Amino acid sequence: MTEYLAGHENYWPMNSWNRGFVLSWNVKVYRADYSGNSGSEPVNPAYADKWAAYLEQNDNLFWHACEDAARYLLDGDYSTYPGDDSGNYKFMLNGRTDGHLCLMSCAIVPQPHRWRMAPFIFECRAHWQDYLGELAFADLRKLYKAVACMDQDFTSKKVSAEISHHFNFYRSQWEAEQEEAQTEAARQLEASRPDMYAMAW
Repeated sequence: MTEYLAGHENYWPMNSWNRGFVLSWNVKVYRADYSGNSGSEPVNPAYADKWAAYLEQNDNLFWHACEDAARYLLDGDYSTYPGDDSGNYKFMLNGRTDGHLCLMSCAIVPQPHRWRMAPFIFECRAHWQDYLGELAFADLRKLYKAVACMDQDFTSKKVSAEISHHFNFYRSQWEAEQEEAQTEAARQLEASRPDMYAMAW
């Protein structure tokens, strides 16, 4: 357990000069389905070309999806399996494109409390390793189980799948808006020419 944790991926949240060492995960999106076809929401193939054109005009939708996907992590709502420890972890995104997810607080074990906003931060890897060596076995086991679960949750494949699901949801909403707009346009057209569209009796 100690070896697994001691060599874990890390990040310097404010550049290496400040000696702010934290556990991190690479959450950059390398492959995702932006067509909106990957998810539980049904979509209409007839809108495929219009959706593609909409995406070209709204490239900020990707960042919107990233914000939505990460909200539960940044708000402190993440929980490890089996889901009974929500509220014990706080994360932040860092890096030029927010591609690194950093664990800033981990309330299930004693924390160094170096920064008020980031109590689970260390001076360097050696400090982190010393911390692990001083943990009681029960705390070490809890930390190992939590980080191992995070390693399973924050894989590149799962991150990309999450973004794909958000695009599926966005497209389903967009299609509903298109249908509503067409219905409204037809209603207004009918209202503008009652003589043409009046029902014959």
